[in-house]
Amino acid sequence: MSTSISVKLMDLPIEMIDKILSYFSYDQISKLRGVNQAFNNICSDKLNKGFAQLEQFHTKCLKAVKSRLPRRESERKHHPLARHSDILMSVETRLSMLSMTYMKYIDARHCCFIPGKVLDEAFKALRVVNQSINNTPNTSSNVNYLTLPRPHDFLQEYRDISSMAMEHFDDKILPSIRENFVIKV
Repeated sequence: MSTSISVKLMDLPIEMIDKILSYFSYDQISKLRGVNQAFNNICSDKLNKGFAQLEQFHTKCLKAVKSRLPRRESERKHHPLARHSDILMSVETRLSMLSMTYMKYIDARHCCFIPGKVLDEAFKALRVVNQSINNTPNTSSNVNYLTLPRPHDFLQEYRDISSMAMEHFDDKILPSIRENFVIKV
């Protein structure tokens, strides 16, 4: 006699669900929020943590690049890591704008960091920068770093989707939040 045991995903411990979700992109996680309320809570938490991890990873990359750049501004412009630094500064600007758009409402638990694709694109850019600086030893003065594209070209997709995400938040989500909750803006 055979017995079959069926286990539902939501019956698993939260640690296992979190581990399973770690194999998904943030874009996929943001889309999974619609499954049910419990899954929405789990995915929302994962997206919020992802944004915090993105900020930490950016800070780590920026410190690594700045530690290898010369102190003089005139020398920095022609340094092999100049584009790395420019890319990181552009990412930082977008992160600040996203934070100003979302964090007030995330902290008040009115929403989560919704645009998972923005996280994916930002992590992708930071990984390229991080890989370039980590795969090159910092021991000689003639270090050959990977030449990255200009920040404008390299971050085009990230800028576009983050702009769309902030615009969507302001036009569609924020009015709904204001309607459902009394918030002083």
